[in-house]
Amino acid sequence: ATSSGVGAFAVEDTSQQVIVNNPSINTPASVACIYGLVPKTLGCRSHDVLRTARGGSGVIAIVDVGYYPTALADLQTFSKNFGVPRPKFKNVFCNSTACGVATHPPFNEDANGETALDLDWAHAMAPSAELVLVSVNSFSFNDLMVGVDYAARVAAKAGGQVSMSIGGPEFSGQTTLDHNFVKRGATFFLSSGDHKCPGGGDNCADVNWPATSPNVVAAGGTTIVRDSGGNFLGETPWIDGGGGLSAVYSRPAFQNGVAARVGNSRGVPDVALIADPATGVVVICSQSSCGNGFEHCTVATCGFDGDIAVIGGTSLSAPALAGITNNAGKSEPSSAAEQRLLYKELGGARLNDIKTGQCKNGPGGAVTNALTGWDVCTGVGTPKGKTAL
Repeated sequence: ATSSGVGAFAVEDTSQQVIVNNPSINTPASVACIYGLVPKTLGCRSHDVLRTARGGSGVIAIVDVGYYPTALADLQTFSKNFGVPRPKFKNVFCNSTACGVATHPPFNEDANGETALDLDWAHAMAPSAELVLVSVNSFSFNDLMVGVDYAARVAAKAGGQVSMSIGGPEFSGQTTLDHNFVKRGATFFLSSGDHKCPGGGDNCADVNWPATSPNVVAAGGTTIVRDSGGNFLGETPWIDGGGGLSAVYSRPAFQNGVAARVGNSRGVPDVALIADPATGVVVICSQSSCGNGFEHCTVATCGFDGDIAVIGGTSLSAPALAGITNNAGKSEPSSAAEQRLLYKELGGARLNDIKTGQCKNGPGGAVTNALTGWDVCTGVGTPKGKTAL
């Protein structure tokens, strides 16, 4: 993640590549297959499995920056292309003091690809949930928290989730903003960040707020492993998924069971999901909204119809986990309740414990190994279907 200065954060780095005919690319059907939302058939091969997830209820509120004029049209095109039910969608505009205003925020082409990713993949995992896109003016703390507060109220009223893929380095005043992520009836999912150092290079830690807040579920990232035939074999940590030990927060009670790993600090991530752009997912966004990073495809040229890119990053993990959690239907009443459930399941049959592979989340950004149990690469692991969440 990158910071745009004091008092403002930026969207997590969504690594993006133009779509190619590659069996490593994932679709709504292949991801639903991998995570047990549909039966695991045909090796969860992305070019063969067609059955997509069904289910979901209430609201998933997504906080993003800027005006995305083709949001609904692009989401409908995505759904039509990949066999996902038509979306229920509402876009709410915010200014620096309130949401529900008539004037939309400034157009932000750079941020719209992120918004398309968030919408497509929350919807793909919980297609019957209503998506409420909360569009804020800027990355400033004030503007973001106006949107977060509105999203929390909407999600809590329906018993739902809030997803946000925005963050940056920890800072001394972050604790004064944590109250924004507490709302009974709402569970918050935040991207843990993507490994990128200010000014370039990779010899630094990626321990990002708000993901480090004990009031949210921090979503880390994995790489999907397939054989030469495209059959799903498992997951390893995404080498560039963010995580580590907070320099601000003490160990929260829900991590007491992993005290040997986190010591006296809050550790992130809590849980993980697909993130590596090399095994990323298809996203649709009109070039008029997202620019030429999205390639125009037809069924004849790509097998899909629309302006499409393949995107990864923990910006994918957060909305997709919010969707899977929504689909689970238990509607945990808070992030704290979701955390207790996740850590209770650690080592059980409902989570995939990612025990091998590496990430750059050791001290100072050093490469470190995945371990049995919780670790700084993938937290407690990835969900085996809806029962884990």
